[in-house]
Amino acid sequence: MSFRTLPNYLAALVVLIGVSHSIVLFRHLQFTHPWVDIPLHLAGGLWIGLFSLWLYYSDRTRFPEKDRSLHFVVTVALVSSMTIGAAWELFEYVVNLLTVGEFYDLVDMLADLTNDAIGALSGAAFFVKRGYNREQ
Repeated sequence: MSFRTLPNYLAALVVLIGVSHSIVLFRHLQFTHPWVDIPLHLAGGLWIGLFSLWLYYSDRTRFPEKDRSLHFVVTVALVSSMTIGAAWELFEYVVNLLTVGEFYDLVDMLADLTNDAIGALSGAAFFVKRGYNREQ
């Protein structure tokens, strides 16, 4: 798989996440199977990490000189995933507060962020293993 095909895989992954999340919401699976958000957070972290890396390495105008180190790849994937994941958890907290007004589950939030991080690390590992961080 070349670097140019990565957007196709990103598009397929986001469609898969969207369809899966829609099924979970439509069938209310989050109530009968509370673990169902684990694979969604893993896939979301994977997508955000890979998308951020693809965005950085494909932009030749704003970032002409690329840092190609493993440390940088992992940092970009983790920081982007944790930023979006924290924003999502804040959104969930506000919606929960405004709709049902019950206590927010801190353990669930930390588990979700951990799954986001695992997904991002998986994306970084895939990116490096495929050599996408090398000169194109």
